[in-house]
Amino acid sequence: MVKKSKSEADLKTLIYAHINYTGHRSILPHSYVDLMVAKALELGYPETMIETFKLHTELLYHPNPSITQ
Repeated sequence: MVKKSKSEADLKTLIYAHINYTGHRSILPHSYVDLMVAKALELGYPETMIETFKLHTELLYHPNPSITQ
C-alpha cells in the first residue's frame, strides 16, 4: 500500500489503516510506519504524519532516528 501511495488522500488512508490495525490489538512493525513517514516526505505531505508522531505512544510506534532527521 505504501509504495502505491501517490496523494495526500492515500496517506490519510494509510494512517487510518495503521490506527485500525492497532485498534485490533495488533502491532504494525515500526519499519512499515517508517516507510509511511518516508513516503509522506517524498510526496511533499509531511503534515499528514503529525498525528502519528503526536500519538506515537498509543500507536506503539517509535520512529527510527534516520526518519526523524
